[in-house]
Amino acid sequence: MPDPATLALAAAVATGAVSKIAEVVSQATIDDFKSLRRTLFRYFRGVPDAQEALDEARVEPDDDDAIASVADHIERAAAADPEVRRLVDALTAEIGEDRGGTHVNSFSGDNRHGISIQARTVNGGVHQWNAP
Repeated sequence: MPDPATLALAAAVATGAVSKIAEVVSQATIDDFKSLRRTLFRYFRGVPDAQEALDEARVEPDDDDAIASVADHIERAAAADPEVRRLVDALTAEIGEDRGGTHVNSFSGDNRHGISIQARTVNGGVHQWNAP
């Protein structure tokens, strides 16, 4: 299974929405994302399985399996092509930066409908609240 940063990139590539990477992005990140997307589209045209995965993810961007398949192909492309590697590394570094609230979370399987808590500092404990 690809790491969460690569999954975020795959979702962004499939949808064209750089907001899938992070809530706040620099112009350099937007430029790198556009370059990665163009490069991957060109690269995937020569790899039928990758093109099929990308097409599926573009049609069904909420399909976790389709996004994971694109992420797998992104990892393969990055291993084979230095320019893809450079762009992926630049963007995953951007995703991984701690900006005081921008994080990538990935949920799958039976855990998608459970409770998730992400916190920096908690004083006094965490208690479940049930809405009336």
